[in-house]
Amino acid sequence: MIKLRNVSALLLGILSSVLLISCTAKTNTDTANVAEVVFTGEIVHRDNLFWTEERDRNWEIDIRSFATHVLRNHPLFDGFTRGVTNPPTLPLEVLEKEARIFAFNVLLEMTAERNGILISDQCTMREELRELFIDSVSTLILDIPNIEDFEFKYRLAEIAALLSDIHTNISYRSFTASIFPVRILPLYDGIYFIGVPKEIEHSLYGRLLAINGVEINEVIERISNIFPYENEYYLNQFLLSRFHMGLMDSELLEYVNVVGSDRIAYFTIMDTMGKVFDIRLQASEFSLDDFNNILMDDINFSFHDFSGWLTHSEENFFYKYFSDQSIMYVRIRSFHSGHFENSDPPIINELRQELRDWPDGKRIEKLVLDLRQNMGGNFMWPTALDYLILSEKVDSLYVIVDGGSLSLSIIVASSLRHRMENVIVVGEPTGQPESFFAGSIRVSSDSGLVFSISTNLLSSDAGQDNADIAFRPDILIPLTIENVINNHDPVLAAIWRK
Repeated sequence: MIKLRNVSALLLGILSSVLLISCTAKTNTDTANVAEVVFTGEIVHRDNLFWTEERDRNWEIDIRSFATHVLRNHPLFDGFTRGVTNPPTLPLEVLEKEARIFAFNVLLEMTAERNGILISDQCTMREELRELFIDSVSTLILDIPNIEDFEFKYRLAEIAALLSDIHTNISYRSFTASIFPVRILPLYDGIYFIGVPKEIEHSLYGRLLAINGVEINEVIERISNIFPYENEYYLNQFLLSRFHMGLMDSELLEYVNVVGSDRIAYFTIMDTMGKVFDIRLQASEFSLDDFNNILMDDINFSFHDFSGWLTHSEENFFYKYFSDQSIMYVRIRSFHSGHFENSDPPIINELRQELRDWPDGKRIEKLVLDLRQNMGGNFMWPTALDYLILSEKVDSLYVIVDGGSLSLSIIVASSLRHRMENVIVVGEPTGQPESFFAGSIRVSSDSGLVFSISTNLLSSDAGQDNADIAFRPDILIPLTIENVINNHDPVLAAIWRK
């Protein structure tokens, strides 16, 4: 029987970083130097911009806006630009949350180390990281007239990546991208082709070894400098397979000197029989809808639709009870509530009521909560009320996660593991640790730039003193290309057999 360990424990721990470290600011207020104007913390208006060409002015205002918001709001920098040297008065019970200070310092040290800042003093780390950020922004502003638009967006993305925080990121309102016409699936042991044009059908399920002679690990290493990420599981399983600014984006590969401006590349593949060969591909302009549509064109395209999971429903939330095995399967693809912003989606309340009305004496032997590829969102299941219901109705609870499980999905999985008994986490390590910075600022610009910026430290109560870079399952079951080919879900199969 599942029992609550700590009903009164808070599910979320949110703490502004002004609490965590008190440091003396080093602020340059000399606005005469164009490269330093952005760092005064003042909004720069269009009539005060440095460049005169409209294109250059648009990029300049974008980078200044991004940098100003980051320095004013991100927990790693908050306090420097506002001149905060001491935390505000806070309730004693908050000040005593030393574990949250520990979590912040772990993230700070990880970020500093990735940027070559190898010192032990946290205040100095923040100062050095801030100076690195300032220098990078200054250099980019001065380079604007000398670089192409596609180079600018990757340069700015590299600056965002300095923070190693996936909630602080750069994207663009682009409906098209220059994409190589293949669909890839990153797995724990490599990257595989699961969708290819008919003329190269022999490469389906092949493992990607190199692009234009550059070994794939080197390609990933070059790309990794452009994306913010907390651990390799997010980088390998989620980022690489994105439609835009992913591994098959020819502009990105051109930027990291893997392909040329002709957008032609030779992909070295090892097929399922161990044979190694090259295929030649030309990138083309696609919209996301167009790219997805060609996957359905079985005349010209071969694509494997992995149907190992129990549902292909496009809904964020799905559940089904298997009475013959006494298993309740709950699949949450996203915690975004859509247009139900002020209340839970109706299907959540439907499941909650069904569990509440479950007949006395007829317990559910297993409840499976599938959070794979769940990037988080803004509604919560289970809530504190749901914990009580689950403890009364369910014998064992299985939580499934993988490298695409992010943000709120990690908070949910972590809290279930630590607040309830007979909870088993299965799958692969998540794409973030149990404590991470989370964003609440999202800004769009006229040039198509969209950026999100973290403002808080988010953590489950149980995760605040954990220095691991990922939330790890109790039972590790990675997905393999053989599983994909055979439409076999090894995680659900293992749970069903238990």
